[in-house]
Amino acid sequence: MLIHATSLLDQAPVYELRMQTFMANNQQLTAWHSIQAFLAPLGITFPTRPNAADAQAAIAETQQRLGNRTPQSLVQLPPMIQPEPQAALRLLASGFSAAFQAVPEMFPLLVCRQVNLSLTWGNAPTSPFAYATYGLLLCAATDETDLGCDFGQLALALLREPARQRLTQSVRTRTEQIVYSFLIHWRSPLAETIEPLWQAYEGGLETGDGEYAAYCLAVHCLHSFWSSQHLPSLDLRMAQCTAAIEQLQQTTALNYHRVYHQLVRQLLASPNTRQDDCPMDCLWGELYDERLAESQHRQAGDQTALFYLYFNKAWLAYLYGDWARAERWIHHAQAYLTSVAATYSASLFYFYDSLIALAVAPEQLPGRPNTARVEANQAKLTTWAKQAPANFAHKARLVQAECYRQQGDRLAAMEAYDDSIALANAAGYRCEAALANERAADFYGQWGRQAISQIYRSAAHRTYSLWGAWAKVTQLEQQYSLVGDRSPAPPGSVSPVSTGRASTLIQTTAASSGSDIDLDLATVLKASQSISGTMVLESLLTQIIQILLKNTGAEQGYLILLHQGELRVEAIGITLANPASPPQADTLPPASRSPAQDAATVPIQVDVLQSQPVGDCVGLPQTVINYVYRCREAVILDDALTSAQFASDPYIQASQSRSLLCLPLLNQGKLLGLIYLENSIATGVFSRDRLEVLNILAAQAAISIENARLYGQMATLNRAYERFVPRQFLDLLAKDSIVKVQLGDSIRGNMSVLFSDIRGFTSISEELTPPETFQFINGYLSAMEQAILNNRGFIDKYIGDAIMAIFPHSAEDALRGGLEMLQRLQGYNLQRAAQGLPPIRIGIGINTGGLMLGTVGGKTRMDSTVIGDAVNLAARLEGLTKTYGLSLLVSHHTVAELPPDHGYRLRPVDRVQVKGKAETVDIYEVELDDRAG
Repeated sequence: MLIHATSLLDQAPVYELRMQTFMANNQQLTAWHSIQAFLAPLGITFPTRPNAADAQAAIAETQQRLGNRTPQSLVQLPPMIQPEPQAALRLLASGFSAAFQAVPEMFPLLVCRQVNLSLTWGNAPTSPFAYATYGLLLCAATDETDLGCDFGQLALALLREPARQRLTQSVRTRTEQIVYSFLIHWRSPLAETIEPLWQAYEGGLETGDGEYAAYCLAVHCLHSFWSSQHLPSLDLRMAQCTAAIEQLQQTTALNYHRVYHQLVRQLLASPNTRQDDCPMDCLWGELYDERLAESQHRQAGDQTALFYLYFNKAWLAYLYGDWARAERWIHHAQAYLTSVAATYSASLFYFYDSLIALAVAPEQLPGRPNTARVEANQAKLTTWAKQAPANFAHKARLVQAECYRQQGDRLAAMEAYDDSIALANAAGYRCEAALANERAADFYGQWGRQAISQIYRSAAHRTYSLWGAWAKVTQLEQQYSLVGDRSPAPPGSVSPVSTGRASTLIQTTAASSGSDIDLDLATVLKASQSISGTMVLESLLTQIIQILLKNTGAEQGYLILLHQGELRVEAIGITLANPASPPQADTLPPASRSPAQDAATVPIQVDVLQSQPVGDCVGLPQTVINYVYRCREAVILDDALTSAQFASDPYIQASQSRSLLCLPLLNQGKLLGLIYLENSIATGVFSRDRLEVLNILAAQAAISIENARLYGQMATLNRAYERFVPRQFLDLLAKDSIVKVQLGDSIRGNMSVLFSDIRGFTSISEELTPPETFQFINGYLSAMEQAILNNRGFIDKYIGDAIMAIFPHSAEDALRGGLEMLQRLQGYNLQRAAQGLPPIRIGIGINTGGLMLGTVGGKTRMDSTVIGDAVNLAARLEGLTKTYGLSLLVSHHTVAELPPDHGYRLRPVDRVQVKGKAETVDIYEVELDDRAG
């Protein structure tokens, strides 16, 4: 075919077909060399052995070409019409996977060449793929994950533009594969990539892109695995995907897929079924045999497959507690880390590399700086946790817990373990929630707290069971004599969150049964989930009090928080006894019943956020409260009336209190408050052997209260910020928080702009004092603001007494907003007349057209604004209202955007040439009628 091709451009499809054939047959290096042969005559060459300096130079060149342009602005580039750069761009896109897998050091150069071609010649049908891979490069090489995600969004935006959809159809699947395999997880939960990858696979079937359709399936299953989807169900899905990839004849993708499918199969199998010579970290089975596959991967130059092999072996070794083998395999995987740059697997490497480094004894790390290694990894995880907390926050906290453990800081380690467990469960990561429970159990076991260790170990066992990892479940049962429910969870079911924080105290008996332990653990998990998942302080305090009273046997409870050095009662809970069946403490000793059973049917009254000083509360024993506050130690009294230290307290004497418990709420060594529980009828309600478990609940409550306070402060700050930067402005920039807004963020769109001004404001203000002037302006602006908000607009800025408002949805919104402003002005003038004040008049100008909305300023001060001719013309129209003696003028641009049956009374006023413009503008008066408002 190449012999018969008459020109270089005719040869391009042939080279592309040859490359696809090589890739389908797992010949990545050969595929890359074939593309180089075509690109050389076009003047596009690459160094034989590129180094880091070559990559840095390529990235610097592209950044210089981009200049100050944002990713969103590149949508406006003209179309690429020259055939030579189009052909080169198409071949570079086709060779991306070959270079990424076989010669990863070539990857930055190839990507930058693609983007440079688009920046120079305009957007081609393959440009979305170029921008997506550039986003990948930013995430992988420069750690600019947020900007990388923006380029991914640019790629998706180009795909979705109606005018481009037909042209970009051929690169749709590969572009979506890059975005959802390499970019989205740096900003959004990993689970949100699973369905889009499946849809991209289906799109690849329609367009004939078998290579990237197969990659979509492989990553779809890989992300499903690391998202902790139910393993038995995932095994069935992966078998279907295996058949689909085989039918597509894509050997490379099939190799990646089989590594993980074999991993799933081994987790589902019993360890007893393995051969004696097959360690737990070996991937040997009917789907994948590492003894054969390893040499095949090396022969093909498939570094990505080698990374998956070694990393999964390291993960298995760590999962089963073989630290030395885990260290060996993670070191092997590190050699191929660049081949999975920016993937979720790369982030997992840094996570497990730290866990393995902390688990291996220092003497087993000759020449490897353990501390520096963990610190470098943790810096990455901490940064990612801020950008995508669902994916990385629990990982960072688990590594931190292991660090605290190694440093001997037990209190910090306890809190960090609990944080990791709660965050993992909240995000749906069963595997890592189970792992964090297991590491916490080991921590408490080494400390000698076997009762608490048992709770965490049981939580790990239960969570592994819900995930379906029977091999790991069996190992725990054999090693620790655990017994539990092995029934698999149904597909799509949600597992109960296991945080390891105890929150339920069951009254101990002389012989507690296994079911009692399970009941205790189940209630612990449920209570912890309830507390850790609540961010509103009022709701959180209510839940904590209810949980304590329902499960501890207390009749009343107080939650006391520290405010600026003063203890204040913030929540009070009281059980409302049923008069028809009062408690019989003398006939039913506490040791023979569960407090949870006593409280199950008793209603509880809770009062929150009263903020009463402790010293003013007559319902508390002040001596007990002061002792716990000063000493940071818990007090538990079986019978307060017989206590040598506290029996003389006036409250205890007056109330004849019996069982009493008071705990400090500590978070990272900082006292946040106290929990006080009391039962005035029975003795020995708060048993000592459950005190450690209740301490865990107190730690959870302290962390959650602190988080709720921070959440409340952030919510207050956000509401305050929105008074300066409108929420609608953030929405238009696709920012969910003001902290994500950066200088230069901008979008282009067709919107309507409204300017209004008070007539004769200078004369009015001269007759007023400064306070009166501000009172007048604020009263007027408050009346006008609501008219704009009622019609889906927002105020961009106040300019003295003038208003500049934006209506992003429709021109009719702006017109209705202006008319409602005039209608509200009538009511405002009636109020002024009642005060003996003269009426005021305003002028309003409205124009519709293209404008840019964004941020301007410098390093220390920036502002939101809109720029464009549409803005300038709206301001000119407002000025013309004075000339014509009218209240509201609109341009013909706005009139043209109104619906045909708008029904407004529009009167042509004039055709004018506004200052600074050559073209004329038709202006219209809009008369106020009953449509306004």
